[in-house]
Amino acid sequence: MKDDNEELLRAGCLYEYARESHAFRCLLVLNNRKREERSGQLTCIEYEGDSAGNVHLIRSGWDMWLNGFADELIANTSFAELLRTSRSKIDKSLDARAGYNLYPKAVESAGRYVKPGMQEVLIQIDWLHYDNREIGAEMARWAAHNRPESEPEPHRAGKKRKSKLRADLKALSALRIWKLYEEEPWKRLELIAKICRYEGCKREWAEHKQRSRRGHAKEPISGQAKTEMSDARTRALSLFQRFFPWGKPSNY
Repeated sequence: MKDDNEELLRAGCLYEYARESHAFRCLLVLNNRKREERSGQLTCIEYEGDSAGNVHLIRSGWDMWLNGFADELIANTSFAELLRTSRSKIDKSLDARAGYNLYPKAVESAGRYVKPGMQEVLIQIDWLHYDNREIGAEMARWAAHNRPESEPEPHRAGKKRKSKLRADLKALSALRIWKLYEEEPWKRLELIAKICRYEGCKREWAEHKQRSRRGHAKEPISGQAKTEMSDARTRALSLFQRFFPWGKPSNY
C-alpha cells in the first residue's frame, strides 16, 4: 500500500488480517442473516467468537468498522480492490473512527485489553503535587525497576507506530507467500525478498542467482533467510490471535 495515511494503514492492516479468519467471516455471514434464519451449526461459531472475548476489537471501535465492510469480507475482497472501487466509503468510515487505536496503548485503565504480555498493577499517583510530565517521567523510572524478567523490552528497528503497521503488513505478506509456494522454496524466497525486503532474504536471493549461473542452484537456503521468514510468520500469527483469539490464519 503506497498511501502514507496512517489511519488508512491501520484499516488496511486490520482488514487483511480479518480476511485470514475463516471463523470471523462465518460470523459475519451469520450476523447478516435475518434472526429467524439463524440456526444450525453456525450458531456455535457466534458463541465461540463471543466467548473468546474479542475485547480489544470491541472496545476500540474497530469491530464496528469491520462490520461495516461485512459484504466485502464475506466476498473475500482484498483491501487493494476496496481502495480502487470504494475509496469514498473507506474515507467516510475512517472519519467516524478518528482517534480509535488499532493497538492497545502502553498504559490503559484497568480491565482493558488484558492479553499475554500485559499486567495490571496497583499504583499510587499524586495528582495534587505533580504535573503530567513529572508523572510520566516517574512512570518511566517505575517501569524500568518493575518490568518482569519474563518480559524484556522489545527490540525493533522502527520506533514509530507507522513502522509497526508496515512490519505487520509485511509479516502477513510473508505468511501468505509461504503458504502459496509451500512446495517451491526458492520462488517463496524470491517473492518475500522482493515484497517484504528482509535483508537476509534479499542477500540470499542475490547469492542464489549467482550460484545458479555457475550451476549450483540446488544449495539449501541459508539460516538467516529461514529465520527471517519464520519470524515473520510468528509475528503474523501473534497479531492475528490478538485480534481474533480463536483459530489460526487461513494461510498459516
